[in-house]
Amino acid sequence: MFAGREYLYIEISDDVVFHELVDTVFSSNTHIPDPVHGGIGEEKTVIITPNNKRFFGLSYKGDLRGWNAKLTAYCKATGFQWASIDEDKLITSDGSTFPLEDCVVNFL
Repeated sequence: MFAGREYLYIEISDDVVFHELVDTVFSSNTHIPDPVHGGIGEEKTVIITPNNKRFFGLSYKGDLRGWNAKLTAYCKATGFQWASIDEDKLITSDGSTFPLEDCVVNFL
């Protein structure tokens, strides 16, 4: 699909530099085809869940399936979770759900 914009939150262990994260995502998943269109950007947000997991906000547009496949493959390979927001909840890849009001949201 080649339309719209999606938001994804990637679990991180330390402070992250956006371009370094993207470089790592691409270099560590060469078996996953690169997105063929669009781009990725940082949302300058870190969401910290009540169990102290930190999620770095990203958004991407264009080849939504391609970007999602690349980012989730990185998470699977590194053992990190990914998350999305549905209404007022953060939903992680392991099925955990956190009301956003129970999370700390840091704007970078």
